[in-house]
Amino acid sequence: MEVEKMCDVCGTTMARYCCPNCGKRTCSVFCVRQHKEDTGCTGKRSMSKYVPLSEFTTSTLLSDYYFLEDVSRVIDATTRDTIKRTHYLGWRRTKNMNRLKSVAHSKGIDLQFSPPGLTIHKTNTSKVIFNKANRCQQILWRIHWKFHDCGMEYYDENVNEDLTINKMLEKYIDSTNSNPLTRHRLLKYVKNSRNIIVLLRKERTTMKHRYYQLNISDTLMNNLKGKTIIEYPVLYVLLRDGNSLKDFPMFTEQQNDDKKELTPREEEEFKYTTETKDVGNITKIEEVNEKGNAICEIE
Repeated sequence: MEVEKMCDVCGTTMARYCCPNCGKRTCSVFCVRQHKEDTGCTGKRSMSKYVPLSEFTTSTLLSDYYFLEDVSRVIDATTRDTIKRTHYLGWRRTKNMNRLKSVAHSKGIDLQFSPPGLTIHKTNTSKVIFNKANRCQQILWRIHWKFHDCGMEYYDENVNEDLTINKMLEKYIDSTNSNPLTRHRLLKYVKNSRNIIVLLRKERTTMKHRYYQLNISDTLMNNLKGKTIIEYPVLYVLLRDGNSLKDFPMFTEQQNDDKKELTPREEEEFKYTTETKDVGNITKIEEVNEKGNAICEIE
């Protein structure tokens, strides 16, 4: 019995299998699993691994051939799929989407859309209507409610932006007007209806998730003003004295979430920066040292 044909894991039985990735020999399924746990090997052949010409075999050639066939198949499937073929920055928004984004922008809301293949985009039913009484355009939002302390989620369609959040919550936690089944599922909120806070996640931040605390006595439009919304608002309803509140760190205006730590090289360059200020036709150039004192001024 040759030594190289013995199992590399147990060393007592003749090897029956060879790992496609690292070439280790094993004798059983148990030894295969033990080999993966000990070495972290995936057991799959690496398609991009360099193989010297002296070790190039027929199986290596077939492996490369199958890899090229798979690449060709994926490319062909992508060219046939209109959604996959559409680039995120290149796809054209529909007329209704442009109108919705324009009206939201006029109200101080930064509305962003997801790629067309995502579910959140497909299920977005928010729209713009013309209010004849007030002679203005209004947004009817789709709202995603997350009652975190009860683990329940609900969706509302065509929610008028002029409604207060308290009014919007009545259909769920009001002791008399809400649906009995829904009221039973959200019993914690019904009993503590005056101790509820509603949060909105801050989008596009470089820090860990932060949340805005909304004013539930104010309208939905005023609460969304100055904030970024992706497709439609997702509102988190929590109990003020609940244990889950610690998982939702609040965002305050004093926080600068765009601040990043500088590398030592960037800190050195930052010590001697150049600031240009235009005052009419006069340009001042001030070179500032690390203490913030101007050491040169040219007009």
